[in-house]
Amino acid sequence: MDNHKQLWARSKFSTTSKCDYVTNNIVETFNGWIREEKSLPVLDLMDKIRQLIMERFCTRRQLASKLSGFKVLPHVMKELHNKSRNLKYTIHRSGPMVGEVGGVNKDLVPWRFIVDLEKKECTCRGWQLTGLPCVHAIAYIGTRRVELKDFVDPYYSVEMFKAAYATVVAPMPGKEEWEKVDIGFTLLPPKCNRAAGRPRKRRLVGAEEDGSSNRGREGVKGVVDLATSRKPAMKLS
Repeated sequence: MDNHKQLWARSKFSTTSKCDYVTNNIVETFNGWIREEKSLPVLDLMDKIRQLIMERFCTRRQLASKLSGFKVLPHVMKELHNKSRNLKYTIHRSGPMVGEVGGVNKDLVPWRFIVDLEKKECTCRGWQLTGLPCVHAIAYIGTRRVELKDFVDPYYSVEMFKAAYATVVAPMPGKEEWEKVDIGFTLLPPKCNRAAGRPRKRRLVGAEEDGSSNRGREGVKGVVDLATSRKPAMKLS
């Protein structure tokens, strides 16, 4: 708020979440996941979400059973090995596990960071934020006789993956077999006037998502389709 209200730097945020980006992708993904079910009544919607989660947990548990022998998730190690290629940095050791890693950027401006393998920290804060060794730490780890996987946060471990999906979502019978419960009162639906026409299913697109131009193109397309669909008038002889 003191520097720029619209430009945020992930490096200034908490290191607890172990994530290097700030987006609403999970919201968009969930919205697309239940796109066909969003118009259902509340009970049917919640039951469908339960079924989707039940199937997802089952699939992830089956995947986790195939990861025996791995300490860190394979796709995480693949990403780290890709980052370790062609790292041409200068390294100066202060101790067995602490040192300086330096280089120059694309504008030939020199830079230098301190890497501490014991604390799993780098002054660029990339390691602390993501839980994954940054390129500076990877370069320093490459000079030591140690394993790269030993410096990855437990968040990315196979054991953590298994623990995340260990819970089994129990199946449920149909609504006709649910137990009838007397809650002591009658809950009536709210009074509302339904708008004319078919209910909207697609969400409103914000202006920051180029929504205005999309609406404009859709409007023009609708006029063109309407005009081309009209039959020509009959000529009277």
